[in-house]
Amino acid sequence: MHVAFGVKSSDIEEARVWVERATGLPAEARENDSMGAYYAFGELLGERLKLFDNRDPYDSEPVYRFPSWSLLVLVERTNKDSTALRGLENDLQHFEKLETRGV
Repeated sequence: MHVAFGVKSSDIEEARVWVERATGLPAEARENDSMGAYYAFGELLGERLKLFDNRDPYDSEPVYRFPSWSLLVLVERTNKDSTALRGLENDLQHFEKLETRGV
C-alpha cells in the first residue's frame, strides 16, 4: 500500500521534526537529481517514508501529482497496521491524507 500526505508547512526542516514526532522514526538527509534534497525515514523496517519538496529543483514544476502542496510525505510499502502510518494519519494538525493506493 502507498499513501501520500500533504504537509501543512512550506518549511522542510519544520516538517522533518513533525514527521519524526508522528512516526517515531529518525530522518536521514538524502539528495538526488530529480527530487533535490529530501528526507528518508524507516527504510530498515521495510517501509519507505519520504519527505520532499514537491517542486522540481530545476524548473519548479510539481514533482508529484498534488501541485497545491509544497511539501509531501509518501509512505511506500506499508500496511494499515503500521505505527508510522497511524502516527501520520492521527496528526491532523500537521498532515492531510491525499491518496491511498494498493489497499
